[in-house]
Amino acid sequence: MTSVAILDTSIGDYNLGNEIIMEAVKDHLGQILPNAFFYRLPSQEIGNLSLRIMRKSKLVFLGGGNTLTSNMEINSYWGVNLANFLFIRNIILMGVGWWQYQNYLTPFTRILLQKVLSSDYIHSARDIYTEKKLMEAGFKNVLFTGCPSLWKISKDICRTIRISKANEVLFTLTDYAKDQARDMKLLGILRSNYEKLIFWPQGEGDLEYLRTLTDMDMPILKPSVAELTSFLLKNDCDYVGTRLHAGIRSLQMGRRSIIIGIDNRAEEMKKDCNLPVIEQSRLDQLNAMIKSSFPTSLIIPHENIEKWKAQFVKFDEK
Repeated sequence: MTSVAILDTSIGDYNLGNEIIMEAVKDHLGQILPNAFFYRLPSQEIGNLSLRIMRKSKLVFLGGGNTLTSNMEINSYWGVNLANFLFIRNIILMGVGWWQYQNYLTPFTRILLQKVLSSDYIHSARDIYTEKKLMEAGFKNVLFTGCPSLWKISKDICRTIRISKANEVLFTLTDYAKDQARDMKLLGILRSNYEKLIFWPQGEGDLEYLRTLTDMDMPILKPSVAELTSFLLKNDCDYVGTRLHAGIRSLQMGRRSIIIGIDNRAEEMKKDCNLPVIEQSRLDQLNAMIKSSFPTSLIIPHENIEKWKAQFVKFDEK
């Protein structure tokens, strides 16, 4: 039986968006390798037990997330560091992205990535920017695939998504990117366009932040992906908000979505996958966008995705 380790970005994380990503990662790997034995390991803390499991596993995947940076000695968003990187080998990236727009890679970052990432398998990059940064680090074995959370949003699903606005809106805010002027403006636009507002806290501090902006009485969903999914299945609503993966889950469930882009992730996925994103600097255009009719037409690089998946079929053994 093939042992497979997954470095899970959702374990110990305060952002439920990573749970949505990892759900897709595990789903796709389960389909590629239906007979494998999977270990889930925390990506943010790679200790002795994780190292032992990684060494004995035939494949080790890092699943999704805004994990890579140009200065890994200073900013590291996974558990690879100065103390352990010499003991880590052959990690395969699956829809992983680059944290923010950054300058040239530091020499240490190049050495670390060359040491820990596989040279035998093609890596899956979330966006073309990340693909280019990995090439800058010396990797020719990389393909742009988009985030795994987008891979199953088919043209058929897109065609079911309403073109015009609903009467209700599910919205989000982001606790680590507070901007009271922007977010008060967002709330005002939502109040003027929708009969009912519903809030979902994707991050630990999102609800507390909302309460600093308004005392408006509104339904608050529980902070769980299951609660979000159940609501989206049962309610014909739009999604508008600054949380990227709340918007992606809404698209998965066939709901019209407008994501407010507050960082490079949303902006790059808009450019590369035609994700429905409006830049925060253009929030003045949100009112018109909500009132307008527009189709949801994602562009998913299926050929690259299938090429990435195909390299692991040989490991599917009972």
